[in-house]
Amino acid sequence: MCVTAHVIGHVIGSLGSGVDPEDPRDSGDPTGIVEPYLLDTHEIPYAIMRLLELKNDGELSLTKDLIDNIPPYAILSHTWGEDNEEATFQDLVQGVGKSKTGYRKIRFCKEQATRDSLQYVWVDTCCIDKSNNTELSEAINSMFRWYREAAKCYVYLSDISTHNSDKNDLFSGFTWESAFQKSRWFTRGWTLQELIAPVSVEFFSREGKHLGDKKSLEQQVHEITRIPISALQGSPLSHFSVSERISWAANRETMRKEDKAYSLMGIFDIHMPLIYGEGREKAFIRLRDEIDKRSRNFQLEKRVKSHQMIPFPRNEDVVIREEIFSELERKLPVSPRHQSAALWGLGGSGKTQIALEFAYRRYDQSSCSIFWVHAANYASFLQDYKTIAKSAELPDNLENEELMSAVRGWIESQSNWLLVLDNADALQHFEKEYASHHNGKSSNLYSLIPQGVAGTILWTSRDERIVSSLIGSNQGINVGSMDTLEAKELLVNLSNYFHLPSLKPQRINKGEGESDKDDESEADDGVLEAATRLKEFSFLRLRNTKNDLRSYEMHKLVQEATRYGLGKKEDERLKFSKKALEIMLKIFPSSDYITWGQCEKFLPHALVISDWPELLEEKMRISELLSKVSGYLFDQGRWREKEPVDLKALKMRREALGERHPDTITSLADLATTYYQQGRLAEAERIGIEVLKLQKEALGERHPSTIILMANLASTYHQQGRLTEAEKIKLKVLQL
Repeated sequence: MCVTAHVIGHVIGSLGSGVDPEDPRDSGDPTGIVEPYLLDTHEIPYAIMRLLELKNDGELSLTKDLIDNIPPYAILSHTWGEDNEEATFQDLVQGVGKSKTGYRKIRFCKEQATRDSLQYVWVDTCCIDKSNNTELSEAINSMFRWYREAAKCYVYLSDISTHNSDKNDLFSGFTWESAFQKSRWFTRGWTLQELIAPVSVEFFSREGKHLGDKKSLEQQVHEITRIPISALQGSPLSHFSVSERISWAANRETMRKEDKAYSLMGIFDIHMPLIYGEGREKAFIRLRDEIDKRSRNFQLEKRVKSHQMIPFPRNEDVVIREEIFSELERKLPVSPRHQSAALWGLGGSGKTQIALEFAYRRYDQSSCSIFWVHAANYASFLQDYKTIAKSAELPDNLENEELMSAVRGWIESQSNWLLVLDNADALQHFEKEYASHHNGKSSNLYSLIPQGVAGTILWTSRDERIVSSLIGSNQGINVGSMDTLEAKELLVNLSNYFHLPSLKPQRINKGEGESDKDDESEADDGVLEAATRLKEFSFLRLRNTKNDLRSYEMHKLVQEATRYGLGKKEDERLKFSKKALEIMLKIFPSSDYITWGQCEKFLPHALVISDWPELLEEKMRISELLSKVSGYLFDQGRWREKEPVDLKALKMRREALGERHPDTITSLADLATTYYQQGRLAEAERIGIEVLKLQKEALGERHPSTIILMANLASTYHQQGRLTEAEKIKLKVLQL
């Protein structure tokens, strides 16, 4: 839609400044001089809306003027042709205009809305009375909101055909995908907000063939527009910087020079008078002024409330290792620029305690927002991002990747912030090269870390390589053993705990001579007391999941000590590892909405067990456990987490059972589904073809499982816009 680019000319004639010789409107005043015309959009916050209603006889009629109680409607996005080719409001009132070339778009919109069970549509060419200046200004003011609130947005690409350019040449290489990348629609200024504002955006060829939607084509749209995928997925626009949002329109053109600025008003949620004739430069100056005003108000609001999201209380008995703290302060001073550093060293050396004290000090110094994320694995990273999302009051309907992208943007929007990424020991989760090579489509977390200005990131890790891979070579600090003075101070602090009843000799000897019947309860008390002591030393912390199920998180040093104690004797480590796997197989339930809370609780444990090297020979049982995990992640729509689980299960089953075993085929089909849901259609197609071939050989063409796989492959073709191939397979499915 390019409403001002084509309709202002009907109101004000041609302008001497910024006349486009190709603009069909520029044929008015031969002197080329006209007074600037102002459309004041400040006065009217809500516009009167007019829709096209689909009647039972297939005809269209204009509704009355609507202010509220707007029914569900589809909205059209397109590029304008010549003015005399477009069907106007007056044409519909007079019952003419159906012979115009532009009416083809209206007819398409009507037919598609009927298929989508929508009774109303909005088309800019004929739903606005452009001879009414007030109505026109209201419409321009409300355009972004209208697109945002539409049930469906149909993008009609008149320059894309799904017909082969040469039907007699099977090797012409023509595909609509190549034309899609070059479509004029991606070059126009006003279509930017029409891409971003609606929740549902569907693309169609000039024949009305469905090409895909904003989700299935998000990678292609991202590559064409360079708009971040998170913005295409609906992350709040305030999460993106002003310069970034302006850059989205850099290569887009408008008929009127001023529209280059005006078309960004909805992107920044601002309103200002439209003064055609002022020129592009002045329009942008006014736009920036309005943005700055809004930004100042926003910053004022943010200063009122900073966020302190630290999961541990301040440790008043911490041993202040001044040399390390001084170095950390030098590397991460209070600064308006983005910066990062890392504390690395052996587990239990005190990295987390140093980071904790640094976080509290920084909060005291600058009242900045503090965020703490456990970065040991994807599951813990996601869980803490969910906690931040809840505090930020982000929308509840955001899924995992979408939610984490929104959290990243929200943190970046804070005026001053510190993010602690604790226990980032598995650096493969954060490899920048891995992220770029895989377009962020795997379990890589680097792209989800905030990078905005005025932000500080502090990592803790046991892996020294974090210095060369994730931060600058001079930004790492090795946390080694305490010196003698520090160790003495720690010992003195620990002596404060000697008064506790659980540490007194008489407590140890309690129960001597008592009946053996109390042994079990005493053992239980001992476990509880041990857990209490661990909690007091911050080696154990309780966590509440979103389903209010209580679980705990144990310090890595305690984990290692426990495993060391269990595995001191020969073969005991393997024995206890197998026992843990056996227990997890029993307690990890099949995915069902009733058991989702349990699945979430056991998920991190299942993932850790599946990575233990001593269980490499337990491929069958580990793959069985991973299959349960995959089923739960499927139900949750957590496709990014599901991918490495499916890959690992498939690898193990191939090695243990061979390529043609039913369980291997199931894992292969699971992976195809994951790729499909991620929008990685080429990979989904490749695996879908492979799994269908194996299934046909194993079970035959008429087996229900084979038919389901055929339907899945047809859906993949449909999402790719390969409708002929999809139709062929679907017809075959119906026959079977």
